[in-house]
Amino acid sequence: MPHSPATLIWTVLVFSQLIYVAVLSLGVFQNEASDSDFLRLMSLSLGVVVLAEIAIVLFVFRRYVVRPIQSRTIDPSTSHGAQRVLLPLLICWVLAEAIAVHGLVLALLAGSSVGHMLPFLAVSLLLMWFTRPWGPSLQPALNSATLAQSGRPIE
Repeated sequence: MPHSPATLIWTVLVFSQLIYVAVLSLGVFQNEASDSDFLRLMSLSLGVVVLAEIAIVLFVFRRYVVRPIQSRTIDPSTSHGAQRVLLPLLICWVLAEAIAVHGLVLALLAGSSVGHMLPFLAVSLLLMWFTRPWGPSLQPALNSATLAQSGRPIE
């Protein structure tokens, strides 16, 4: 799916995260940092939310995207197959994007501190990379008959 609508959507979502960093770096929102106890509580709360979002992304990706493709129930190279995996991929990407938004909120509460956002941004970008639409897990598994027909050496 390298030149598909899924790839375009994925790319836009990844670049939007870089806009969050630019907004913070340029100091567009200069404000006083919130109380340190409040920041600690928000960091902990958002960390728990992020763990839940990671679990949901991994579950949805494995259950509704990888497993059907690997078992050859869905062929993402066809129009119908690409449509069937797009919604679960969008759910994964939106949840991954939300992690970066949590970091942006925390950074704004901390007085526009990019450092508060970086761990959230790193997790978000890692999830986006893991669920990219051209990733190896979105290729059908090769069985012995397919491998024999392809002429490729066994690795």
